[in-house]
Amino acid sequence: MGKKDEVRWDVPLDGTEAHAVSVVKKQMKKSGLTPNDAGVRKLVREVRKSAK
Repeated sequence: MGKKDEVRWDVPLDGTEAHAVSVVKKQMKKSGLTPNDAGVRKLVREVRKSAK
């Protein structure tokens, strides 16, 4: 079995959290997914924290 494909989102590191959440939600919708607000906020926070 091969490695499972990973989906990567382009999370803006600048600006407000609300803007970053909006950008990621748009990416997910464009990919055919229905984003969960709380899940997207958690993702944005984790990515931004690890980028510091």
